[in-house]
Parts: sequence; structure tokens; C-alpha cells
Amino acid sequence: MKYCIDKSLLENETKRFSELQYDISKISQRILSLSLRNLERNGLVSRRVESTIPPSVYYSLTPFGETLLVHIKGIIDWTRRNYKEIKKSQELFDQKK
Repeated sequence: MKYCIDKSLLENETKRFSELQYDISKISQRILSLSLRNLERNGLVSRRVESTIPPSVYYSLTPFGETLLVHIKGIIDWTRRNYKEIKKSQELFDQKK
């Protein structure tokens, strides 16, 4: 949740797969791989593999992906402003179970 609220994971930087997995708490390697593959397929993320042992895989936003940041930042700002209300709703919902 920290990056959903703080910033886009790939904003202004390239990250290795393992860094992304570390930054996104509670995501499986499979789900992250599938998500990154879909983002790459849609032209939002680029993938670069370096021939090291083991191979190093890097991801970064494409110029097309950067155009989406304006809209994502709006969602991030909305989430920041409404985080307490969201948290309160989650707690009320969880109490019903």
C-alpha cells in the first residue's frame, strides 16, 4: 500500500523485478509477472534483460506509460485525501464477518 499512496513504482526510475516484488507487499511472483507482462503488452512498461547469472530483468515506464501518470496521480491524491474514510469502511466491513 505504501507505493499506492506515495508514488508510482516506476515513476522516474527503472527497477529490477526483485525490487518491484519487495516494494509491493503481499504480491506473489506469478501475479507480478502476469501484471508486468500485461503492462508490457499494452505498451505501458518496457522490459530489459541483462545476461548475468542469474539474468537481471529491469522494468521502466515507456513514454506512453508516462502519459498515464497524470491520471494515476489523480487517483493517488484522491486516495490520500480519503484514506481515513477508506480505512474506517474496511474496519466496519471486517467487523461484520
